[in-house]
Amino acid sequence: MRDLMSKPKLSVHSSGEGSAANNADSNSAQIDNEKRKILSFLNDDICSTILDISFQRMLKKERLITGKALSLGALELWSDDFEGKGDFGQYRSRLFELIKFIASNKPLVAGAKVSERIIMIIKNLLNSPMPAEVSSPTLFILFLSIIPSVRVFRLRSFIVIIFTNFQDLAVMESMQVALESVVSSIFDGSNEFAGGSSEVHVALCGIFEGLLRELLSLNWTEPALVEVLGHYLDAMGPFLKYFSDVVGSVINKLFELLNSLPFVVKDPSTSSARHARLQICTSFIRIAKAADKSILPHMKGIADTMVYLQREGRLLRGEHNLLGEAFLVIASAAGVQQQQEVLAWLLEPLSQQWIQIEWQNNYLSKPLGLVRLFSETAFMWSLFHTITFFEKALKRSGMRKGQSSSTSSSTPHPMASHLSWMLPPLLKLLRAIHSLWSPSVFQVLPGEIKAAMTMSDVERSSLLGVGNPKLSKGALTFIEGSPFDVNKEGYTEPNEADIRNWLKGIRDS
Repeated sequence: MRDLMSKPKLSVHSSGEGSAANNADSNSAQIDNEKRKILSFLNDDICSTILDISFQRMLKKERLITGKALSLGALELWSDDFEGKGDFGQYRSRLFELIKFIASNKPLVAGAKVSERIIMIIKNLLNSPMPAEVSSPTLFILFLSIIPSVRVFRLRSFIVIIFTNFQDLAVMESMQVALESVVSSIFDGSNEFAGGSSEVHVALCGIFEGLLRELLSLNWTEPALVEVLGHYLDAMGPFLKYFSDVVGSVINKLFELLNSLPFVVKDPSTSSARHARLQICTSFIRIAKAADKSILPHMKGIADTMVYLQREGRLLRGEHNLLGEAFLVIASAAGVQQQQEVLAWLLEPLSQQWIQIEWQNNYLSKPLGLVRLFSETAFMWSLFHTITFFEKALKRSGMRKGQSSSTSSSTPHPMASHLSWMLPPLLKLLRAIHSLWSPSVFQVLPGEIKAAMTMSDVERSSLLGVGNPKLSKGALTFIEGSPFDVNKEGYTEPNEADIRNWLKGIRDS
């Protein structure tokens, strides 16, 4: 299959190469003819069967409940006990290669198959009488094992329903990557929808519009379901690039999902909602990348919604940074002038706090000023998000790959005019951070800060290139390259992990 996916190479020979060149061209033509003959055997029925089997093999047996039948039918599950541990990732990537191959050569078959299966999964979830979010099914199994069966007949039925939902959700999560593979292969722009036929275009549009309509109609509010739905919407990004009429509906749905999740999270155990909110904001970035210029007409609507959510106090700084980053990605498709306007809009509010001399004198003028900063948790994280957004603004602005660079030498970088007020406080902050490691300062630091300055096992192993230790609880989480501690923003009690994450995030930015 991989050989069939490779495109024929065009070679240019000099006149002196004579018969050798002719023989090479003849052999190449013969190979291409053989490939065409093989492809001719892959009719719609065969490709449809290959996709069916591939969709059934994308889950590990260990993710599902043994002996429990799925409402979607039988699955041929990978088992670590039988096939071996550690090989599933490579096996799954080969499955996706196969799916992409079918999608490139039989776009209508692949589009119809993946859409049909996803809609079937959605209907199963909607018809289930219970929500699908279950954090640990094993606990329910243990619970059942210690309770007399006579008293828990109804409870057993209740848990069977939850197990069914949990497994259907696991299947839906796996199908999101299949959808992404199909959509990216069909709408990647290199094959003009596998032939360029207007009939194929219309049929594909109908298939994916129908699927998108189903996704947009879902009113899920459980964090796990919201997160999955967000992934499905950003998987449709390449489709949105060519069918811009539906972009506005997708943007509105993402904001609807964001607002459906709780903003204030008092209990750390409910941080799944916080994580889901960040994932929805990240979906804006992915869609902005994939949809390209199709999203430009919606810039004002996105900006107005961001302003409204900020004014209402319903947007955390980390979430605002992600949406701002998405806004910069959108602006990059419109050119340098648009980027400059967007940067001015996003950075002006930050500059008003950043350039104030009071906080610099209070926290950065003396070596132990950072100790006071670490006790001011809200301001500490405010600085953190300001600096990480500076980094993202620098990364997302400027010329994009593939854009004309004829005027790049005469046109200053969009960030150039902002560096004069950004850099001085940043250099002061870095100097203050580095001073913490000087012996005279280090010996008088509180124990909590000393512990935070100690290199973790993960960092040490990463720098030395040995081992693969597990990330400790509370360690820094990375989303789209930006550091976010999804559990801590909005809390008031700093601890060793917070300070370590803050120091590492500032240094890495």
